[in-house]
Amino acid sequence: MLCCVGLGVRSCADAGTNQPSTASIKQLFGLDELLEVARPDRTSVVAVGAAPDPGSGPIAPAFDSSYPDLVVGGAVLQHGRWWVRTLQEYWIAGYGPAGCATQLAPALAPGGQVIVGQCLSGGTDGVGFVVVVGRPTGYAFPVVLLATSCGVTRAQIEGAKLVVYTEGPKPGSAYPGAKQPTFVFSWQQGGLQTSRTDFYRYCTSPDDYSVGH
Repeated sequence: MLCCVGLGVRSCADAGTNQPSTASIKQLFGLDELLEVARPDRTSVVAVGAAPDPGSGPIAPAFDSSYPDLVVGGAVLQHGRWWVRTLQEYWIAGYGPAGCATQLAPALAPGGQVIVGQCLSGGTDGVGFVVVVGRPTGYAFPVVLLATSCGVTRAQIEGAKLVVYTEGPKPGSAYPGAKQPTFVFSWQQGGLQTSRTDFYRYCTSPDDYSVGH
């Protein structure tokens, strides 16, 4: 379920410092709006924000390209400069960042904070997705640790566990979706894993595509 893309894009934002400013982080990842930022260690930064849809996704061309996407980014400090190593966009249609919630989770992965984001990507059917990004101990650079959509999808952080509640798409705003399992993720064998064997029966990766600057 890893969705990260190693880009190796160099940025001169705040060269020579390991404390980039909010403005520099937005510039680094091409963000119009910064929703959440984490610094897992002194040489990495992870951010979740929103940026205009570049129109290169599988769904986006059918919609106004001014709608923003959710952007997930990670960068590392090497030789005095910040290098973007992970950059991923997720389609959120007309909701924009108002349809997203983000939260820092200090215990989901070893080594520091990760960011948990969850967004609506559907209309009256209530479909959404959950994405987790960070740089756990032993990882060379930040990565997307989890990205999943299970119909109506929401997540709750419970210490070292991420509980993902799901139900099928709602047939209308006044009707509930079909009953589905709840999936509990925890750090196992170097990644966020669930013990349920039927995960892929109900869940898929959200519509996404990689971009570079």
